[in-house]
Amino acid sequence: MKLGIVIGVSKAGTTSVFEYLKAHPQCCGALVKQTNFFLDADMVNNGLVAARPFNDSTDCYAELFPDYRPDQVLVEASPDYILSPGTAPRLAAYCKRYNHEAYQILILRNPLTRLVSWFHFGRKQGSVPLDENLATFIEKSKQTFTLKPQNMPYLAMQTGLYMPLIQHVWAHHPPHRLLVLSYEDLVAHPEAAMVKISAFLGIDPGFYKGFHFEVYNKTTGVRSSGMARFRKQMRQAVLPVMHRFEIVKFILRPFVGLGKKVYDTANTTGVGHEKLSDVQTDALGQFYAADRHELEKALKQTFNW
Repeated sequence: MKLGIVIGVSKAGTTSVFEYLKAHPQCCGALVKQTNFFLDADMVNNGLVAARPFNDSTDCYAELFPDYRPDQVLVEASPDYILSPGTAPRLAAYCKRYNHEAYQILILRNPLTRLVSWFHFGRKQGSVPLDENLATFIEKSKQTFTLKPQNMPYLAMQTGLYMPLIQHVWAHHPPHRLLVLSYEDLVAHPEAAMVKISAFLGIDPGFYKGFHFEVYNKTTGVRSSGMARFRKQMRQAVLPVMHRFEIVKFILRPFVGLGKKVYDTANTTGVGHEKLSDVQTDALGQFYAADRHELEKALKQTFNW
């Protein structure tokens, strides 16, 4: 069984790539984009939602793909996998035990624009106060190293150092089973990016000729951070139950969709226009310079950041 797993990074088009792959007839998308099946237990226990808790006593991962056919690639996108230290060895051991092949896709984004995107996304989630400016967000990010769901926006700065994350995956998986792409290339040339992914997964790239590449999960602004936090808490409470019980999912799915529409109408706005200053851009550029050099050297590719 071949697994096509988008392992990161967050705020880099992972939802869009999952939707594009799910549409391909040679792929079977998971019940939810972000299964978090292979995620470290402490991350799940601290608030990240897993569609099904990890269990290697049986091959229960396949149960997250009820419509799977033997000739299809199982695809999911859990961007927190790349930040979860136990995911790479856990996935390798699971695949060895059940004779699966894991093909991992990692999409990297300019760490500066990703930092700003996380600032706005954190506001949307209610994790970053609406009255907090970008300068304060950056200062807090410099002091944040603990991997907890409530810290995710403030981890954007540290998790923009990509080379250690890649080396950790390589330590447990063959390098040729990891495809690293640029978010900027994905945005500018989505068909070319999907052709690369198709070749990597062994599926027909011709499917994406003339394909409509809709952009998913755009970051928006919010009017009330309290309402955003309440929605996030409700999702964290309801989604695990929906994933576990089909009858609950059947009953609640229409209400979840309706609730999203109401929330988007009532509490979302356009993204703010706060950007990095020249001084901030220079300082952050220096912070990431050595990592970018090692990244381009190791991958033998240039990132136009």
